[in-house]
Formats: sequence, structure tokens, C-alpha cells
Amino acid sequence: MSSLKIVVVGMDVRLAGAGDLDAFARGLYAGNVSFDAGDSGDDAALASVIEGALDDAGIPLEAEVAVLTVEAGEGAPASLPEALASARQWLAGGDADAVVVAAGGAGSAGAVALQTPAQAAAAPRRYAVLEAVEVTAEARPTPEAVAALYRRAWLQTDLPPASLGYLELAGDADPRRESAPLEGVRRAYRTAGGALTCGLGALAPGGAATPMAQLAGFIKTVLCLHQRFIPAQPEWQGPEAPERWEGTPFYVDVASRPWFVPTGERRVAAFHVPASPQGSGGVVILTDTPSPRRDSRDLQHAACLLPLAAESQAALLARLAEVWEALTDVRTEAELHAVARRCYETYRETRAARYTLCLVGEDRDALLRDIAFAFEGVARAFETQQPWQTPGGSYFTPRPLAGEGAVAFVYPGAFNAYPNLGRDLFRLFPQLHERFEEAASDLGNVMGERLLYPRSLAPLSRAEQRAAEEALLAQPVTLIETGTIFAMLFTSILRDDFGVRPAVALGYSLGEASMLWANGVWQDAEASSRLWRHSPLFRTRLAGPKEAIREAWGIAPTVEDDAFWHTYLLKAPVDAVRTQAAQEPRVELTIINAPDECIIGGDPAGCQRVIQALGCHALPAPYDAVIHAGAMRLERPALVELYTHAVRRRPSVVFYSAAGYAPLTLESPALARALADMTCHAVDFPRLVRRVYADGARLFVEVGPQRTCTRWIERILAGQPHAAVAMDKKGAATALQVFGVLAQLLSHGVAVEMGQLYAPEAPALAFHEIPVAAPVGALEAVQAERPGSPSPLTAPFRPAAMRESFDLVYHAYEDATQHCQRLAEAHSAFLQARQTALRETGALIRWQIDAYRQWLNGSRNRETPSDRAGRQALFDEAALQAFAAGAPERCFGSAYAAFAGRRLPCIPNGDLLLMSRIVEVTGEPGALQPGASLVGEYDVPADAWFYRQNAAPAMPYAVLMEIALQPCGFLSAYLGSALSCPKSDFYFRNLDGAGRLLWEPDLRGRTVTNRVRLLSSTTLGGVILQRFAFTLACEEKTFYEGEASFGYFEAAALQSQAGLDSGQTTLPWYKAHAEATAEGLELRDPAVRQRYYVAPAGRPHYRLVEGQLDLLERVCLVADGGQHGRGYVYAEAIVDPRAWFFKNHFYQDPVMPGSLGVQAIQQALQAYAIHEGLGAGLRYPTFTQIPDHQVSWKYRGQIQPEDRALALEAHVREVRERPGEVTLVGDASLWKADRRIYEVNGAGICIREKV
Repeated sequence: MSSLKIVVVGMDVRLAGAGDLDAFARGLYAGNVSFDAGDSGDDAALASVIEGALDDAGIPLEAEVAVLTVEAGEGAPASLPEALASARQWLAGGDADAVVVAAGGAGSAGAVALQTPAQAAAAPRRYAVLEAVEVTAEARPTPEAVAALYRRAWLQTDLPPASLGYLELAGDADPRRESAPLEGVRRAYRTAGGALTCGLGALAPGGAATPMAQLAGFIKTVLCLHQRFIPAQPEWQGPEAPERWEGTPFYVDVASRPWFVPTGERRVAAFHVPASPQGSGGVVILTDTPSPRRDSRDLQHAACLLPLAAESQAALLARLAEVWEALTDVRTEAELHAVARRCYETYRETRAARYTLCLVGEDRDALLRDIAFAFEGVARAFETQQPWQTPGGSYFTPRPLAGEGAVAFVYPGAFNAYPNLGRDLFRLFPQLHERFEEAASDLGNVMGERLLYPRSLAPLSRAEQRAAEEALLAQPVTLIETGTIFAMLFTSILRDDFGVRPAVALGYSLGEASMLWANGVWQDAEASSRLWRHSPLFRTRLAGPKEAIREAWGIAPTVEDDAFWHTYLLKAPVDAVRTQAAQEPRVELTIINAPDECIIGGDPAGCQRVIQALGCHALPAPYDAVIHAGAMRLERPALVELYTHAVRRRPSVVFYSAAGYAPLTLESPALARALADMTCHAVDFPRLVRRVYADGARLFVEVGPQRTCTRWIERILAGQPHAAVAMDKKGAATALQVFGVLAQLLSHGVAVEMGQLYAPEAPALAFHEIPVAAPVGALEAVQAERPGSPSPLTAPFRPAAMRESFDLVYHAYEDATQHCQRLAEAHSAFLQARQTALRETGALIRWQIDAYRQWLNGSRNRETPSDRAGRQALFDEAALQAFAAGAPERCFGSAYAAFAGRRLPCIPNGDLLLMSRIVEVTGEPGALQPGASLVGEYDVPADAWFYRQNAAPAMPYAVLMEIALQPCGFLSAYLGSALSCPKSDFYFRNLDGAGRLLWEPDLRGRTVTNRVRLLSSTTLGGVILQRFAFTLACEEKTFYEGEASFGYFEAAALQSQAGLDSGQTTLPWYKAHAEATAEGLELRDPAVRQRYYVAPAGRPHYRLVEGQLDLLERVCLVADGGQHGRGYVYAEAIVDPRAWFFKNHFYQDPVMPGSLGVQAIQQALQAYAIHEGLGAGLRYPTFTQIPDHQVSWKYRGQIQPEDRALALEAHVREVRERPGEVTLVGDASLWKADRRIYEVNGAGICIREKV
């Protein structure tokens, strides 16, 4: 039985961290809304959200409005479902023009405005339709009672329960923990198939279902319908009893996803409040509805694009300084957008200027950081005539190319789709929903939404994520359709939203078909999808069993599908590959990507022979479908049929094809033949690009998944004026990637329509006095009184079912003003703290501005080292700590957003984080080029833990090594090393190095400056190897220098490390020489500790280290032993999985620092020295480092928490005694089990007379 439908026409909300409805919606999508509302309401906040909801609904001033507040209290049921049921009753009786339901909590408030469908016809927006409300007062419902509640609710609608797409739970219906309401939910929706069709969420799981919690959950549900997304539950770890959810349609996602339904169907959501002893509960069923407006400022809020135009370098730098000055005054997001609008308005007046610099950033901090780089980067760009670019997308070119050539859209191949592709695209560009409903009646199905955004009840493990990606790659037809859809989406965004129209288009492989669909040449995508899905071509003929190849080569049906055709990517000169492949009758060169990269396919054994003969790097392709091979040419008629479509549009774009490496003729039969020929023959992409370039294209924009073509074009056209940029980059934030494309186009002089990015915010609502009715159960209809409106209703109507007695609550303007003042004061304090965090960056930029102003005045001087002293941070300690704690996006920006929720290589944290700031970086992110450099600083605490625990107030060698090496890892991350292989689960390890201590300064309370330079970077076989040079200085005096190598490895490579002896067992000298007479020391024995850890009277520094650097359990000493016969020490240590350094090194990657292995060797040598009485003749012997001495190290293994023990040995090769000094030098090794994994040459200690 259907009941009266009511429409949500207006909403407003105030929560901590979400000051308005837009902020609340953005927080819901990002999954960072925190909800903690008490029972008590704030009258001023309630009045504000009530008026906000009415203004949002466009309710006229003279309207009669009933305002219902939901509150907890005796005789006043605190239930949102009951309030909605009452509102529906009022509207059904025609007693009000609108009903507002409101609730408040401690520091929070919310309101929704409701009307009948007829009343809502004139509303500026219609958020959702309330289809059913079923109320229950059963305080402790059984599971069956809950299931029956749902059945009654569905009977009020014309919808089947299976249509439910999202369910929001409140209060005791906590999806994390078992309860009767939760079991009732499962019973209500358990099906035989168990397909995952319904998202599940809870704004405040497990909390009390207070009125404000209920209303916030309801607003969340309505927003998800209206904005068409399934919300994130980022803290979700899975249900308490997964087995009880089997057969239900529910899934939970840790990231928000677009919500697709077939054209003509409605999105359906439900909101459930369990009844409790404190109040009634119920179920609300809602659907989405066409709305005149679906306002979205998400793109504006996601990032900022600031274009600056000028005629000269000097004017551009002056403009940059002005923008910095403006940004330093920004206190709110609205002020930031105002600065962006002013930049845009100025740009519109000066867009004809010769040069354009574009700044891109997620917020003010990111923009200020890019400005810090821009002063030097822009100047260097003018000097080198090469573009300048940052990871966030800021861009400048001193040589705009729009005047030299045309814009070309490039369409990548069919197999580039990947899980989570375009996840935020429909959120940022909601108009795509309507735009593509005409192209595909079931867009989600055509684009492979179930495979792109896998559904599960618990978060996917790494293995499950890999399986999901493999499942997507195993569906060639889905990959083809997904690639085509995203090509259409990206093209539409550039063309229809930003007015970028190409003169030229070209495709890579099957991207040629995407090119024609995306530009409207073909338009019946629905029919094409049916053809591809029903055709056996890419299901059985060229993929799967590959029947076409079996027939061509006479392969028996019993042979496994993957036994006779494999596809490989080769990194080798194309001519050499062509020559070698010609020797194999069943191997074909199928695609040439770049001059030194191509794809071969065919018989696996033959392909391996080609690879071995070339001695080249090769990788299996992620797909094994047969394409661009002579063996498939018998399938040409079927391909012609697939490519035969009516030509609906002939745009003024020249379309190029690899069929003839020339423009296409836009006639249906000609297109079908050309694309069939292209698919059956090898593709020479460099030849196609060079032809397009020769015909005038200079700016290449890749409009499809990933940036493969962009990378190849950069190599194909290396050394020639061009620019190549991609709309998608795996792992990059969508908004920043799009803005980065626009930034490059603008800087090159391409006309871009950007007005939508700078639309002014809606004016702030003025506060007006609004009478608010009493709680539900004592309801009163009142008129919202506003300036200029008629007098309040003097004889309010009272439905018979409502209570007669109540008090009207009036909210005074003065009270609201005081409340707002308190909020403003608190917000001001927050902003002041935030401003302090930016002070160091501001000082740096001010210094740069002053320098460039001097330059503008003709007095520019070269910077000297003394000028640089005291420079403030580009990356401060907070940024370093964020990186160390596994949040690289908070340090480097959204280029690292792909690692959110993932483990990644990072720098040490806690006591092992030995950097204070980064003050200078050179080198372009994404370009791992030798010469990139970094200047870092470390403020050494005078009472640092390592000074307190050391035997003497000298810096331990392990700390010295960490200070030198950690900036190498930071520079590597800044350059985007891990981003170069986003699929890889990398671990960062030091492989070897050498450091020379020139002299030993007292560094307590002083600043160490570290200069690091990248010497080389090589990627080979999924491993990245890098070498750095480092120099440490204090007060401009160098005291330590050297080089070190590092590698990025996947877990399997680390686990298979063979050690230093190629997997052979090498015994320590002590165990191989059983005849040696050794003295053993148990370092935990009290008597031993008394001698070795308690310094003799008058000799406070002649002892072993304590605390965190006390690493050994026992030592064995042979006075005349070892390889050199001058002394030997063997030591063992227990590996404690709870050891302090495992949590500090690294985040989510516990491994003992190699530097601590070197430190343990020094501890063993110190024990040897004390045992042998070395330095005993000195009056005040003190352990220090050896000056003018080099130590080298090599690591080929790792110590992890699961390892039980380690052993080490040191062979003394030199004991040098001089007046006031004894030096001990040896060569050492460290073992894990029976494998030697560390080698340290030159390990040594110095015992010096303390002055």
C-alpha cells in the first residue's frame, strides 16, 4: 500500500569540522566527518540551521512553516522517524506550506525542510523523496520484529526490497558488533544469491541514537542519494561475525564510490533507528528524484588553480610576489577562493601576455610551498628554456607552444584500466551522470563498475586487491569498454567543461575506436556494447582459448590456453627485436611503443629465445589477448562488423590512424575497414606520432586511463619542441591531475574556459529570529518570522492528535551574536596556531621576494653560503614527522595520496628521526636525474638521548650515519621514486656505503647541515637502485662525507636475499677455530656489568654504552686471535621483537637499522678494549670516534622482529698507541642464523685523553 510521499527540499547542518551542508557533504565523501553530539541543543545553532534549511529550499517569506524539534525528554519521544511521520501527517492535511524537522546537540544542529510533491515543484532543488516511514515503540525488539518492521515499511512503497542500494544504521544497529537489531537487518535482506548490491554505513556507530545523531544520519543518507555516491567508512575493519552476513547483499567500502543505476531506475536508500527504552525508532525509505539544481563546488574545494600572466620575467616574478603577499593574509577557505578569483579576473585582463605561470595546490599551504619553489624554478626555466613543474601540478614554460602548433588528443590502448580508476571523477564533475545517461542506459555496467570498484564486506587484503586487479585484466571486453568510457569522460570534461578543443586526434591500438566514440563520430554506444559483449572475438577467438590461433597453428584443444601464446614488453632497440623475432616462426613484433620499447607475442618458448638472444629487460604484459598479429587476420571480417557504425558527426578534428599513418576518411565503411586493418597488423606508434608532429601538432593531451602514451611521446619527440600531459595518472588525486593538465595548457597559451572554478560562494546567511516549536509530542506550527514578513501566526493550528500545552521558544538575536563571537574567538585561536606553523616557510619566501625585488631593481647578487645560513624550512619538522608516520601526502602533497591506507617506504620516526628541516631542494619530481640535491638541517639537542646513554658526551657512530643517510631517503621520496612504480609494494634499504670522519666536533646544541646529491638512479627488473653523495657540516666546516647506495625492493626480493656469500654458509672465525682459547663475558651478569658498565673512579667515560645502544648479550674475546692474529671478538645478541628500534625504523616496516649493526660492532670493540686494558694508561680515558678515518659497510640481508638472534665478529687489524690516544681498527661481519649479511671494514674506536 502506497502512502503520501514527501520531498526533502532544503537542509542545513552544523557539526564540529563541518560548518555547513557543503562541508558536511565533502567530509562524508572523504570519510573524515567526526560526530560527537550530546543531547542538549544550542538555541542559536538551531535557529541558524532552521533558517538555513528554509533558505536552501527557497521557501517564500510569507509561507506558513511548521518547525518540529526532536528532543529527548519525558513525554516527548526522541525519534526522527516519529517526527517525519508527524511531518507527513501535517503536510497531508494541507496545514502547512512546509515542515522543518530540526535537532540539536552539544555544539551541533541540523534541519531538513519537507514539502509535498506539489509544493516541491517550484523548489530550487529536490534532494530526495521520502517514500515510507514506519515507526516502532518496541524498546527491545527481537530480530524477527526488526525484519517485520522492514516488511511493513516496504509495503508502503511500490519498490521491491532488492532495490535497496544503501542502508544507514544508527545507534544500537552497529554493523561492527552483534545485536538483535543487526540480526533483524540481516534477516530482512537475506537472499539466495547473496550478490553485494547494498552499501552499508553508520555515521556514529555504536553511539547513543540521540536526536542530533539521528538527524545527522538522515541528512547523510539524503546527501548520498542526491549526490549519487556510496559513502566511505574509512575506519571499518570488518564485522564481528562475518559468517553471519553470508547471503546478505551488504558491502562496506573504506573509500567513497560513485552510485550508478540503470537509466529510468531510482536510487533507493533506507535509514534505520532502533527503538530503545529512551524513545521510539523506525525505518525510513527514500529515493532520489530529478532536481532542477545539483549544486556542486567539490571541484573548487578540491584544489586551486591560480593563473598569473605577464609580459616579462621581471613582471611575472613581481606578480608571483603579489600572490604570495595575498596568500599570507588568507585565514579561511572562502578567503582563499577570493584570492583565486582575483587571480583569475586579473588573468582574464592580461591573458594575451607572453608568459603564463600556473600555481596548483590543494590548499593555501600547498600553494605557498609551490611559490617557494617557483621563484628559483621560474628563473631557472628562463635560463635553461625548459619548463618548470612541481608534483602538485604547478607549471611554467618560457616557450609557449600554442602559437607554434596544434593541440592533439591522444587515446591510449584498451587494456589500461585498473581498480579505482576515476573513483572521484563523478564527484568532481556530477554533470557527467546526465551527460552519459544518453550514451549508455546502464553506465555502471558498461564501464565495469563492479570490477573497477570491488565490493566486499571487509577491507580487501593486499592479496585480495591483487586478485581483483587480475580479475579485471582477465576480462578483455570489459577493459575495452572501460577504456572507451573513460576516454569519453575525459574528452567531455576537457571539451564541454573547459572548452579545450583539439585540432588533431590519434589513438594507440584500440584507442582509435575510443577516439571516434569520444568525439561523437560514432554515437550508438549501447548497440556497440551489445555487439562486443556477444561477439566471440575477444571472448574465445582472440582471448581465453584463443580459437583463432589454435586453428591457424594447429594447436590441439587439449593444450592449455596459456601454453601457446604469451605477450611480453621488451626494453630493447626495435630494429634488434625485429631482426631477432624474424628468426622465430611463431613470434611476432606486435606494437612499437618507443624507439627502445616494444611488444612481442607468440609461442612462449620462442619469445624467451628472443629475449635471451637480445639480453634485454622484459616483462610479461598484463594481458594475453592476441592483437596486432598476422595470425589473427582471418578474423578481419568479424572486426569489420564490430567497427561498422553510422557516422553521426564530423567534427573539425583531423583523426589519424595507424592503418595508413594518415588521416581517416569519416565514412562508415572506410572507418570499419581502416580500424580492422589496424587491429590485424603491427602498430608503429612512433611513426604515427611523428606523422602527427610533422603535420603541426605540438601539445599532446592523453585522454584515457594512465599516462602510457605520454611517456612514450616524451621519448619519441625528445629534443623537439613539444609538451605531453595526461588526464589520468594512477595514484594521483583526480582534481590535481586535471588542474595540472589545465595549468600546462594555459602556460602554453591554449584557450581554456575556467569560469566554473571561480564562481563566487553563496552569500553568508544573515541571522533572523525564528520561533521554534516544542519537541515532538507537543508540536506547534509557527510561521518563520523574517524582516518584512507578516506578523507571526497568532492562532496557530493544532492537529487533534497533538498536545495542547506547550511553550513557544524564542531565540534572541543578541544570544546568537554572543554565540557566534565565541565561535569566532575559538576559530581565531586555531588559525593563529596554524599561522605559526607556516612562519618558517613565509620567512623563506619573504627572503626570496626581497632577493627578486633587488634583482628587479638591477642589484641582484649571487647567493653566497653565508647568505644561505639560517634559511627557513621548505619542509619543517611537522612535514618530516608526517612522512615518518606514513602520511607522505601531508609532506609532499597529493601526488602521494595513492599511498593512503598503504604501507610505503618512509624515513625513520621517533628517536631515530634525525632531521629537523629541509631548506633547499633541486631536481624535478618525477625525474630521477643525477644532480638532484637537497640541503637539510638537524638541530642536535644538547641533552639528546644518545648523549645521555653513551659512555661519553660524543655522538655514537650509528647516529652519525643516520644523520648522513636519512636525507638521502627524503630526496629519493621527493623525486617520486616510489611513484615511478605505483603497483610495486616497495621496501627501501641501504645497500652499502662509505663515510670518512674528517674531525669530531662537539655537536651538542648546534645545527648540522647535510648536503645530499643524487649520483645515479637505475630501474631494473622491478628494482630501483640509487647512489648518493653526502656531506655533513657544522658552522660551514665539513666534518663527515661519503657516498651510499640504496634500493627499492619488493618483499619477495628481500626474503630471497642470499647474503654476502651467495647463499653459502660461512662460519665465524671463532666457530671455525675450536682450538682457540677464548674468554667469554655474559654482559647481563651483574659482576660483568660492574666491571664493564660502571666506570672506575675518576674515569667516568671508560665504560660501555647503556640504554638503547646497549645491544649485545655476550662476547667472546681472543687476545691474539682473528685473521690478523692481533685480536678478535665474537658477540651475540637476542633479537627482541619489542625492541625500540623496530617501531622507529620504519613505520609498518620493522627492520633493524644497519647503523645499529655498526654500533653493535663498536660496542664489541669497546668491550675488547676494556678487557685488554687499552687506554688504561690514560688519566681520563674517553671513548670517541677516530678522526680522519673511513668506515665502509655493505648489507645483504636484514634483521626483523621474527629473527631470534644475531651474531657478529671483529678482527682487529691495527692497534695504534700515541701520546694521549689509543686507536683500535678492525674488519667485521654480522650473521643472521648461518648467513653472513653485514660486512664492515674499518670499524674502529678511539680512546682519547679527556682534556
